[in-house]
Amino acid sequence: MKKTTLLCGLWSVACSLVPSLLKAQEPPEFKARAAYQYQDLSFTSKAQGANFLLTYNRPREWGLRGGVHYVNKFGDSAPGYDLGGTYWATQTTTLSFDAEFAPGQIVIPRQGYTFEVSQVLFKTWVPSLGYKFVHYRDADAHIVMPGLTWYFYPRWDFMTKYFMSVSQFGSQSFTNHSAMARINWNLIDPIVLFAGYARANESFETGSPFSPFGGFSAHHGFGGFKWEFYKRLGVDFTFDYENRNNGSTLKSYDAGLSYPW
Repeated sequence: MKKTTLLCGLWSVACSLVPSLLKAQEPPEFKARAAYQYQDLSFTSKAQGANFLLTYNRPREWGLRGGVHYVNKFGDSAPGYDLGGTYWATQTTTLSFDAEFAPGQIVIPRQGYTFEVSQVLFKTWVPSLGYKFVHYRDADAHIVMPGLTWYFYPRWDFMTKYFMSVSQFGSQSFTNHSAMARINWNLIDPIVLFAGYARANESFETGSPFSPFGGFSAHHGFGGFKWEFYKRLGVDFTFDYENRNNGSTLKSYDAGLSYPW
């Protein structure tokens, strides 16, 4: 589903990479996260997915990550692979690169590449600028993603992000504009709560047997939590409700388990 090129992973990016720019020096660590996804679609059968990601970070220096993901949707089973890295160009400037591969698949990108740079300004503002390219079987998409995170109060931050996407179908191209906002509350040190809203405009939904090239717009309301409950063993959960202008709805659930060492 193409909406993943806009919304999927925003929680992990917003709550791991950007805040790390503001943290004090920490020791290197490995971290493993396994997650399960479930989608309840009003217009077709249910969809399921899973992913596993292993990361290694040396704060304020560099980090590496790699993993696998799997989606079963629209009657198609699609495995894929992820690889990425982070480099601290300075103590306040971070560069990030991610790549995804799923050769021969239909419902997920066959390949995708994301580059983003983040910069701390005045200790409480973190602007960012990203670019993403994704290639599907029948279409390509180029996405520019400027964003801003504001740490406006102890344990609170607010993030907003804009997306301009250009979708190409052979010689045809369509430009869409989307945006999202999210507020984050570190209730106590082991517990983080978040909620947000997004307005997404799409040119296609790859793999859909009904209208794969039918454009639509959608309102998203999402929220969840992240909780390190025992010796930094953590659980996280995200719920996203999508209401499209064509009358269909989609409920997405993402539950993960993580452990650093």
